[in-house]
Amino acid sequence: MKKLRCLPSFTVIFLLFMSVLLPVSSFAKSTDEMQESTVLITCGDLKGSYGMGTGFVIGHSDHVVTNHHVVACAEQGGPVNIVLDINNIIPADVIWSSSIKDLAVLKPEKRLNRPAVTFTRSKDVKVADRVYVMGFPGAAIDQRLIDPSTITTVKVSQGIISAKVKSKDGVDLYQTDAPINPGNSGGPLFTENGSVIGINSAASLVAGVVLGEDGKGKTERIRLGDNIGWSIQADELLEELDRLGIKYKTEGRQVKKESTDGTPILFYSAMIGLGVLAVSLAALALFLTIRKKGRAAVNVEHLPIKVSLSKENPDWHQEDVETVTSEPTILPKPAPIKKKDTWIVVLAILSGLTISIFLLLGFLYVIGSLASSDGNAKPVNVVNNDQKNKPIGQSVQVTVPLLYDLTEEEAKIALEKAGLKLGKVVPQKDLLSKKEHVIKQSVDYESKIAKNTAVDIIISSGVALPVDANTLQQQGITIINQYWDQADDLFKQRKWEAALELYIQARDMANILGNSEKNDMNLIAKTRYAEVRIADSMAMVKIELGHPYHALQDMEDSMKILTELKDKNQLTNDKELGTAYGNLAWCQLLNHMPDDALKSLQLAEEYHPKSPLLEITLAHIKLVTNHFGEAFVLYRENKDLNQSGVKLSNVIADDFSKLKKAGFPDDKMIIIHDVVLGKGKGAGIDFEEIKRTIYFQTYAELAGDLEGYMSTFHLDKGSAQYKALYNNYKKLFTTYTFKEAKVEDMDITQESDDEAAVEVTKSFEYTDRTKEYEEDVTYQFTLNKTNGPLPWQITKFEVKKN
Repeated sequence: MKKLRCLPSFTVIFLLFMSVLLPVSSFAKSTDEMQESTVLITCGDLKGSYGMGTGFVIGHSDHVVTNHHVVACAEQGGPVNIVLDINNIIPADVIWSSSIKDLAVLKPEKRLNRPAVTFTRSKDVKVADRVYVMGFPGAAIDQRLIDPSTITTVKVSQGIISAKVKSKDGVDLYQTDAPINPGNSGGPLFTENGSVIGINSAASLVAGVVLGEDGKGKTERIRLGDNIGWSIQADELLEELDRLGIKYKTEGRQVKKESTDGTPILFYSAMIGLGVLAVSLAALALFLTIRKKGRAAVNVEHLPIKVSLSKENPDWHQEDVETVTSEPTILPKPAPIKKKDTWIVVLAILSGLTISIFLLLGFLYVIGSLASSDGNAKPVNVVNNDQKNKPIGQSVQVTVPLLYDLTEEEAKIALEKAGLKLGKVVPQKDLLSKKEHVIKQSVDYESKIAKNTAVDIIISSGVALPVDANTLQQQGITIINQYWDQADDLFKQRKWEAALELYIQARDMANILGNSEKNDMNLIAKTRYAEVRIADSMAMVKIELGHPYHALQDMEDSMKILTELKDKNQLTNDKELGTAYGNLAWCQLLNHMPDDALKSLQLAEEYHPKSPLLEITLAHIKLVTNHFGEAFVLYRENKDLNQSGVKLSNVIADDFSKLKKAGFPDDKMIIIHDVVLGKGKGAGIDFEEIKRTIYFQTYAELAGDLEGYMSTFHLDKGSAQYKALYNNYKKLFTTYTFKEAKVEDMDITQESDDEAAVEVTKSFEYTDRTKEYEEDVTYQFTLNKTNGPLPWQITKFEVKKN
C-alpha cells in the first residue's frame, strides 16, 4: 500500500506533461520544414544583370511557385534559376505566369528533393490569424553585409491577417502586418500550422523622391507604411494548378483554430478540461495520503534489550548481562489506515489513467481530422438527408463524370446519367473557356460519392461587353477595330491577359454584328472575317499563357467561320485559309495531336505553298515524331529567313520553349537550338563555335543532309577538291542510311585568333538496307574563322585513321 500511495504524484506529473504536449503537438509542421520548402529564385536579363525573389515547392517536388514579376525576365529570354545553396543552382522554365494575378509556376530541370507545401483555402482563414512570412528579403542577402555562403538561409518574420481584400483587377488578397520586403516576393505566407494560405506579393509602395549619393533627387517606389503588406490568396493559385494538371495538397482549418463546424476546438477544450479535472483529483489524493495518519513512532529508550549470546563472541561475561524482566512488553499500536483514503488514491489513479486514455484517443482523432487530401482537392457537397440517415454500407457509390467545358444543360444530363444531380450554378468571369461552359466542378472527376449527391459547378460568364447593343449597332465595325487595335498594342507589349480581355470583347462584338439579320451582307462579311482574325490572335495569346487546349478551341471556331465564308464566296484571299490551317496545325501539335497537325498542314500548303512558317511547323512535327533527319534539313534551310521582320531562328527557339511546356522531350530540341541555330550558352565564343562546326557536320551526316554537310567547309565550289568531296558524299548518302553518328573524342589546338587545328574521332553505324556496318574514323581538320553560314569552317582535312 505504501507504493500505491506514491502513484498519484506520478499521475500528476504525467497529466501535466500531457497537458503541455497536446497544444504543442497541434502544429502541423516544424519551422525547419517550412523553411526547407522555401527556395531562392534568380532571374537574369540578356545584359547580365539579375534580380532575386522567393518561391516555394509544390507537387512532387517538381514545381515551384513564385510571383510573375520575379521571373518577368524570362519573357525576354533571360535565364531563371532556383538556388538551393551557393553550389547547387538548378535552371528552371516558366511554364505558366499571369501578370494580373502576379503568379508564375516554374518547372526545374530536376526534382528538388524538398518537401512540398500544403495549402489552406481562404474559407478556413480568419482575420487576426497569426502568419509567418518566409523568404529572402533583399537587405538580408546583401553580400556587402553578410557571408555569401548564408545567402540561401531562409529569413522568417511574423504578423497577423489584417483583412481580406480584392485588387483593382479582382484578385483576392490578404492584407497583413507581417514585414514583406523586396526579395520576399513570391514566397509563402504560412499559418502557425505550417500550411500556405497566400503568396507574398509586395509591401504597399508609392512614388517618392529619394536623394542619391550625389545629392540629386530621383523618383523611386518607397514604402507607404510599415505594417501594410499584400499576399495573394492561395485559391487564386489553386484554380490555375487545376488547369495545368499539377497535383497539390490542401487541408482544412487546424485544431488550434476554429473550424468550419466548431468541432475540433470544442473537442480539444473538453479534453483539456478533463485533464485539469484529473490533475485536481490526483492532487487531492496526494494531499490526503501524505497526512500524518500512518504508523506511530516507537521510542527505543522504553524497550527492553535482549542481548544475543553467541559462542562466536568469546569476550562476554555473565555479570555484564542485564536481567530481563519477566513482565510482558506492551508495544504501541499503529493508527489504523482509513479505507476512505485508500479508495481516494485508487480512484485518483484510475481517473488519471482513464482520462489520459481519452486524451490520447482525442489527440489521435484530431491528428486524423487534419489529414491532408492528395491531388487537386475540391470541396465535396454534403449528401442529402435521406442519404445520411441510411445505415452504413447501404449508400450506393457512383462515379463523378467530367463536366469541364460542357454547357450547363450538358452538365446536368451527364450528372443525371451518372446518378447524381446538379447543385448550385455559379457564374464567374473567365478569359480562357467558352462563355457559359463549365470551368470548375465541386467534386473531382472520377471520384466515388453517394448516389443523388448534388454537384456544384462554376460556369464562365466570359467578359462583359464594353457597350450596350444600341451603341454597338450604331458604331458598327468602328468600335470593333478600336478594341482590336488596342489589343494588338498590348500584344506587342506582351501584356497577354490585358490583350486577351480586349480581344474577347472585340470578338464578341463582331459575333453579335455578324449574326444580326438587321445588317447588310457586306457588314456581316466584314465582321465575320474580323471575328476570324481576332480568334487567331486569341489563340496565340492563350498559347503564350500556357493553355493550348483553349487555343485549339479558338482556332477550330476560326476555321468554321473561314470555311463558311469561302463557301459563300466571301473570302477574297485563299492564303488566309493557308495561314489559318497552319495555325490550327500548330495548336493541334501543342495538344499532342501530330497526325491531325500533319493533315492540317497539308491543307495549309494547298492554299499557301512554300510558306517558311509552315515549313517550321512541319519541322516541329517531324522532330517530335522521331524523324530527326528530315527535321534537321528543314530547320537548317529556314533558320536564316525572315518573316515580317522577325528572324525565323528566333521563332524556332520560341516554339521550342512552348513545345517543352506542352510536355514534349527536349533532348533533340537542344541539339537543334545549340548546334543548328547557334543559340547555346557558348554562342560567340571561338572555342565553342569550333566545336559547334564539328557537331553540325556530324548531325548533317546522321541526317544524310548533303548541303548541310558541305556548309561546314570553306572551299571554292568550282575547285576539284570541292567537287570530289561533294560527289563522294552524295554517293555515300545515296547508298547508305546513317543510324548513328557520334563525336567520340575531340582535341582542339587554336594556333591563332582565326585558325585552329582539330583532331576528331567519330563513330558511325549505317546500313545499305541489306547489311549493317560500324566503324570509327579519325580526322585532322584545319578550321578558319569566316563569314560563312558557320562562324568557323573547315579549310583543310585528311583522314588519319579508318
